[in-house]
Amino acid sequence: MIRDASKVICDIIKNYMILDANQIWLYNQDYKIPNTLGLFVIIQFLGGRPSSISESFSDNISGGLQETLIVNMINQYQIDIQSKNNDAKGRKEEIIMALNSTISQQMQEKYQFKIANITNTFSNTSLAEDPSMYTKFSININVFEWKNKTKDVDYYNQFDISDIKIEN
Repeated sequence: MIRDASKVICDIIKNYMILDANQIWLYNQDYKIPNTLGLFVIIQFLGGRPSSISESFSDNISGGLQETLIVNMINQYQIDIQSKNNDAKGRKEEIIMALNSTISQQMQEKYQFKIANITNTFSNTSLAEDPSMYTKFSININVFEWKNKTKDVDYYNQFDISDIKIEN
């Protein structure tokens, strides 16, 4: 079963940290942080790079040919945890705990992706906001994901090369 890894990561953190749905969301979802003392977590896709691509062929139901392409990606996400008090500072380690928990491993297996070992550090990004307003920490994680697409392809068992023009 394929599901967007960023949404699964959101669910993992939300359940582990016992957050309400309005305390955690994906970046750029037109949601504003309320003016309260609560703890908030934002997950942002930063970018990715392909690590491999593979192609295979198989017969389809009608006897034709199908091509399947699979691309493996190393995607990077940034997870921000912030609060108007020191809750973000005191609970930032729970992000790492959530991502390494048993439920996280089970969800990764179910939805066919892998969170890489966490080697980055938390950065104090409070200065990016108004420092008097938020305590904010950020960590980047790598996630191994794959996508596939299968399409019917034209299949020819005889080729007429007389129409092919070759220039010298």
